Amino acid sequence: MNREQNERFQRWQQKTIEQFTQVINILLLISSGFLWYLVSLKVDSNLKTPIALINLLIILTTIILVILVFLSYNRLKDFRLTTSKIKSNEVSSEKIREIGNKSWTFLNLSLLLFSADIIVFVIAIMWT
Repeated sequence: MNREQNERFQRWQQKTIEQFTQVINILLLISSGFLWYLVSLKVDSNLKTPIALINLLIILTTIILVILVFLSYNRLKDFRLTTSKIKSNEVSSEKIREIGNKSWTFLNLSLLLFSADIIVFVIAIMWT
């Protein structure tokens, strides 16, 4: 890779990292708010939606939040290992790639569960 290609690659790599982080933060924010809303719905005595459906939503949202916390930890670990690799070359590229792949797997799983959460929520709202 020549110098210009390397600079473009680094620039787009930085954009990818920024966008990845923004997606994680948005999912954390929306899922936290959604969980709070579901708990307040469950406490509401005038609830027409079956309680089992609300419980399912609470469980799904909690699982999403746990996965997102693991994802955030995994990203920090990835950044730390990458920094170590750059400084001393002690960490293998394969290990860094493995952690990066886990991050993408966690993100895809979070998005899949979040989509399922939204679908079940729409069904619960239409139930009333």
